[in-house]
Amino acid sequence: MGKFDDKKGNKENNFSNKNKTNKSADNKIKVLVYIAAAILLAVMLLVNKSSDIGDFLYDNSQNYAEELDDENDNYESENIDTIDNTEESDGLSTSDNISDSETITYSTDFSYYETNETSFDNGCSYEDYIADTPDVFSTSYVDMDIEIPRHGDYDYLVLNNNVPLFTSFDIDEIDGEHFSNLDSLSRCGTAYALLDESMMPTAKRDSISDIKPSGWWQKYYDGYVDSDPPALYNRSHLIAYALTGQNSNEKNLITGTRYFNAEIMLVYEEAVMRYLEESGNHVLYRVSPYFEGDELVARGVEMEAFSVEDNGEGICYHVFVYNYQPEIYIDYTNGYSAVEEIEDDAA
Repeated sequence: MGKFDDKKGNKENNFSNKNKTNKSADNKIKVLVYIAAAILLAVMLLVNKSSDIGDFLYDNSQNYAEELDDENDNYESENIDTIDNTEESDGLSTSDNISDSETITYSTDFSYYETNETSFDNGCSYEDYIADTPDVFSTSYVDMDIEIPRHGDYDYLVLNNNVPLFTSFDIDEIDGEHFSNLDSLSRCGTAYALLDESMMPTAKRDSISDIKPSGWWQKYYDGYVDSDPPALYNRSHLIAYALTGQNSNEKNLITGTRYFNAEIMLVYEEAVMRYLEESGNHVLYRVSPYFEGDELVARGVEMEAFSVEDNGEGICYHVFVYNYQPEIYIDYTNGYSAVEEIEDDAA
C-alpha cells in the first residue's frame, strides 16, 4: 500500500485568538477530535484507492484487464472440454481440464512466410524460443482472432519463423488430450495434446461415415481428385487418428479436401508419428481450425508441434496448412464446390 500524509496541518491557526496558556480541557479535546476525523477521512480515501488497484491489477489499467479477459475467453473458456476416452474402444487416458482460474493467455507478434516446402525438420531450442512465462498458457494465432492471409499459390504459411507459441507453463502443465466443444454452428475448435507412443492405436479403424462435419457437401471430381472414388471431401482429423486413436469424435473432425488431408497435412502428422515411434519421447501438439466469420468450412488449420525431452531438436514446427483442392472452387460458407473456370489469357 502506498504512503499517505495524514495532513494534520497546523491546527494552531484554528485557535490563534486563544491564549495557549489558558486553553481549556474542552478545546484540547476538540483539537484531538478534528485530527482524528482528518485521519479517518484519509484512511477511507486510501482504502477506496487500493480497492481500485486490486480490481484493475495496475493503477488506472481497467482497459488492460478487460482486454486480458477477452483473450482468456478466446482460448480457455467454457467451450474447452476434455474428451472422455471411455467412449473410445482403445481405452486411452486423458487429464482433467485445466482450471480457468489458472489461465492467462500469452501472445506474440504475428509473422509468416509463404512456401510449398515442408518445414518440420528445422528444429528449435527451448532456451532460445519457448517463452518462460510462469502460470501462463499460450494461445494459437487462430484463437487470438488474427486474420490469416487467403490462399494463394502455396500450400503452407510458416508462422513465427517456424517456432510454436508454446510456453514453459504449457510444457509443465498440459497432459492428455483436450478438444473444444462444437460452437453454435457445429464447428470444431482448437485441439491439443501431449503425445506419446502409448497413445497410438493398435486396433483397426472403424467407419466414421455417419459423421457430417460442418460444411459437409460431398461431390466427386474424376480427374481432379486422386482417390477412388474421387470424393472432394474427407472427414479430416485435427489430431490424427494415428497419433491418439481418436476416430469418431466429432470434436476432432472437420470438412477437409482430399489434397489438404492426404497430401499436405499428412506430411506433418507423419513426421510426429515417426518421431514418437523412434524416440519414445513426448510431443506437445496443437491444431487450430480457422474459420472466417460464419463460414462452415475451415480455410485451413494452424499446426504446432514441439518435442519435449530434446527441447525441440527432434520436432519443432509452426505452420498454417490451407484447406483447398487444386482446380476446384470451394464456397467456404456452405461447402459447395465446382470445377474452376480457367480464363483464356489470349481472349
